[in-house]
Amino acid sequence: MATKHEVSNHFIRQMVNIAAYVALVVISVCAMMMPFNSTYLMDVVAQYGPDFMPAAYSWYLMHLVVFVFLLCFVVYQAMKSRRNDRVLRSIDYLFVVFVVANIVWTFGFFYQMQIIAFIGMIAGAISAFLIYDRVGVGRDRVSNGFYWCVHFPFSIIAAATIFGLVSEISMFCIHYDLVWWGVTETAWNIIAILVVGFVGSLFLNYRPDVTFGLTLVWMSTGVAVYENNKDPLVTSFVLLLVLYFALISFKTAMHRPRLSKTTK
Repeated sequence: MATKHEVSNHFIRQMVNIAAYVALVVISVCAMMMPFNSTYLMDVVAQYGPDFMPAAYSWYLMHLVVFVFLLCFVVYQAMKSRRNDRVLRSIDYLFVVFVVANIVWTFGFFYQMQIIAFIGMIAGAISAFLIYDRVGVGRDRVSNGFYWCVHFPFSIIAAATIFGLVSEISMFCIHYDLVWWGVTETAWNIIAILVVGFVGSLFLNYRPDVTFGLTLVWMSTGVAVYENNKDPLVTSFVLLLVLYFALISFKTAMHRPRLSKTTK
């Protein structure tokens, strides 16, 4: 039984999560749909020209889905019946860190301060992965409401973060003339593809999660579209990555934990 002080503290946390969501949506939408620092998102990307980058439409649609279901999350976690939920309250600070890190990345990216963007991306990725772990995605049986309002959005975020990390590392290296450490650009991109495939496999092996897998398929398809007609070898490897994630996602779907309306 939570004390009166704990209940009050939890209520404040619920309100902070709502405020964080509003800030994330406002700044992200402005950055994606309007000139931010007099430039658009893909204009900044074009200045660096990284090869391992999902096409713009894949990012935009993914963000639209995430924003809608994160709205479900903040409403769900703000319910009075969920105020003292142990799992939800365990990710309050991580969610705020995730939002702040994304805002830091946005300003660093658009204002050509790649070191700031890189730090923001790393902090955001760590918080996203920790949230993914703490809410028990692919591990715990949960209610339908908990799945769609908590597991679903953070599964998408965690999977997309893998691609965001690789893209940001590429732009960071290009900005500071660190490419390609004696490795050809084609080899670098193939290494990036193999790393994404390996990391994605680790997640899906330990946490059977079809949402995570399908997000990997979607983002890999976006990379394939972006790579089309640029480097046939890299494009072929990306298409193999799409097929690989599609197959492993199908296998994951066969092992997804049953939803139980009696838990969480």
